Amino acid sequence: MKILSLHLKSYGPFTDHLLDFKDGQKAFHLVYGPNESGKTATLRALRALLFGIPERTSDDFRHEGKRLRIGARIEHSDGTVLTFQRRKGRSKTLLTEDERELSNSQLEKFLGGVDESAFSLMFGFGHEDLVRGGKEIASGKGDVGQSLFAAGSGISGLRKILQGLDLEADKLFKHRASSTVVNQTISRYKESIKEIRELSLQPKSWVEHEDLLNAAEERNVEVKKRLDVLQGNLNRLERIQRALPVIGERKETLSQIEQLGKVLILPESFKAERLDVLKSQEKAQADEGRAVSHIKTIMEGIGTIAIPEKLLGQKTVIEDIYLRLGSYQKEGTDLPALKERYVISRTATENLLSELRPGASLGEAVTLRTGAARRQYVLSARHPA
Repeated sequence: MKILSLHLKSYGPFTDHLLDFKDGQKAFHLVYGPNESGKTATLRALRALLFGIPERTSDDFRHEGKRLRIGARIEHSDGTVLTFQRRKGRSKTLLTEDERELSNSQLEKFLGGVDESAFSLMFGFGHEDLVRGGKEIASGKGDVGQSLFAAGSGISGLRKILQGLDLEADKLFKHRASSTVVNQTISRYKESIKEIRELSLQPKSWVEHEDLLNAAEERNVEVKKRLDVLQGNLNRLERIQRALPVIGERKETLSQIEQLGKVLILPESFKAERLDVLKSQEKAQADEGRAVSHIKTIMEGIGTIAIPEKLLGQKTVIEDIYLRLGSYQKEGTDLPALKERYVISRTATENLLSELRPGASLGEAVTLRTGAARRQYVLSARHPA
């Protein structure tokens, strides 16, 4: 993996600070500066970029924890380039440049299996680690070769690591120590073998049990077949039992039909039609009763009428009055339209008179009439021979 650029957006003392390492195919870059200029903070930023910002960090004194951001552009040996950034958080901290979530597997390809501990020992050791290694050499602790290797490679505390490995090995196995992992595992293995032997069957017993199992399975098949037959019979008898009341009712109905003889088959709508007819019949009967009563009342009234002989003698006058009554009624009907026409004609006459003689009334319109000689003169003037 090659680091093309490291962008310290907001981390430690840095704000939008870019370190560009992309010049040259095999370029060697040296980052230097005075004390307290941020070299160690930059190393911590690189470690946090690759493996995550610690939940408790001392690099949030200038920028709030949730705003910490470190970006980078790295290149794989196969030429693949990845641009990403890291934020502080417990999950989903690897992001693209536009703040979208990025899978950790995409970064793991570039790390090549190196975890944070190996990175810190091999590539990320700082001034404090070198000082600690020098002190171990000066104190003469452990093998000199180990101390030199630890100081040269940055793996300070190598002897402590080896001691830890020895203790872990003793926990795994130690001769005649029943508390070690290996001895305990061997003991459990022996107990398991003994238990298997106790639970295992002899070949003869196995064959006997197998024969019994086969016989039981065959018996089970026969029982299932017999059960299916019995279940079928039971279902048939249950259907017959449910049908018996219906069969009895059918027989009784057929007997009643035979006793009735030949019967006209009525349509399904007959019942509704019959009810409608009965209702109409009841209504007609009621209307008939009212009509008879009304006729009776009229006949009684007619019987009480006494016509004077003098009135009968005025037959011609009565008929004339009846005819004139019709004309009067018609004229009464036509009267509103005639009144409307009268108003329209009067208005038109007044408008015409105001044009001929302004200020004249309708009573003076008679004076405007012309004699026959004058009308003939006017017509002659308009239509000369």
